[in-house]
Amino acid sequence: MITLGCLHTAQSNIAIFEAAREQQRDDGYRLTHQVHRHLLQRAEQAGGMTADIAKATQAIIAGMMPQVDGIIITCSSLGQAAETLHAGTVPVLRVDQALARQAAAQGRHILALCAAPTTLAPTAILFTEAAAATGARVEVRQVEGAWGRYRSGDIDGYLRAIADAAERGADSGRYDCIALTQASMSPAVALINASAPPVLSSPAASLRQGLARVRLLRGD
Repeated sequence: MITLGCLHTAQSNIAIFEAAREQQRDDGYRLTHQVHRHLLQRAEQAGGMTADIAKATQAIIAGMMPQVDGIIITCSSLGQAAETLHAGTVPVLRVDQALARQAAAQGRHILALCAAPTTLAPTAILFTEAAAATGARVEVRQVEGAWGRYRSGDIDGYLRAIADAAERGADSGRYDCIALTQASMSPAVALINASAPPVLSSPAASLRQGLARVRLLRGD
């Protein structure tokens, strides 16, 4: 049985990832979860990732490694911490990496939406690099006002704002793929008009990538 460890900064992401796991109908793995809210709080106070926050994130990851086969950093604001870790027997993945690659492979003009201000810069870098590899074009936008609703506990309003932003993008006719880049945004997919272009979210994509990496290392 493969164990993937999820490093969260929000308790609510546990249910999101467990739901994504159940939808995959793969009994060959399970998830464990750790929630460290202070990491995102520090990133928001600093205006983004810092060396100290990366170091703290990596220390937590090091503590998780003996108990798991792979690790997913489910907070987009912290994803860059994965890039400075040396490859080893326990792969460490950022939640939005697989999503960026999937979107770039699937779309020619991508709209990537994020909510938290601290995710805007790392998301733009990641999606721009992925798009460059396939010749796609990408626009990264922050959904105005959404994160304030999330922080105030108005999750329904948060998800509605995201769905509305995705539908506006779809109605413009400019995009053939829309990516919801933060894990917390994924429930908004169910609220988006079915006539919209493909709307991708990160939990399922990151779990598939994590499983594939672990199975490759194990020779399964």
